[in-house]
Amino acid sequence: MNNTLPVWLPPMVCLEDFAGDSNAYIEHLFSIFKTDFIESSPSYNNKRILFDNRMLEQDKPEGFLHIVTEKDNLTGQRTNTDLRRCERLCWIRPVIENFTDDAIDYWEKEDRGKIKTKFLLRDMDFVVILSSRKNSCYYLVTSYYLDWPNSKRKILKERDLYIKQKPPQ
Repeated sequence: MNNTLPVWLPPMVCLEDFAGDSNAYIEHLFSIFKTDFIESSPSYNNKRILFDNRMLEQDKPEGFLHIVTEKDNLTGQRTNTDLRRCERLCWIRPVIENFTDDAIDYWEKEDRGKIKTKFLLRDMDFVVILSSRKNSCYYLVTSYYLDWPNSKRKILKERDLYIKQKPPQ
């Protein structure tokens, strides 16, 4: 992995920057999310990007919680803060806004009747996923760091298949 950040990408926000205070860290991450997705209207392909704004836990919208936590495989509850996701939360909007940059691959994939647009910041092993809704908007589905070799192989295989099947322009 090349650790050179594109000039438009902000530095990661790490728990260590908050002296290990996880509450202050989550509140700071939420302030970034608020700025990027609640107080403004990001867009992709001239369509607004929305998020799951249901308030299910912790006075934070589900769309935010989904980005910063992992679900327990047995209970389905969001229990574990995923620091790799948290550190890169500030990258989500810049990746979407700079999707034509050479550092990013993007493609579409049909998944359960919905079209998902995936953005891969290649050298940083970071993925953002949007879902198209009724041709009127997109929803922020998730973002994550590809921390497992199998996950990376799978996403690269999906990207390569899309490129192979895409008609020439």
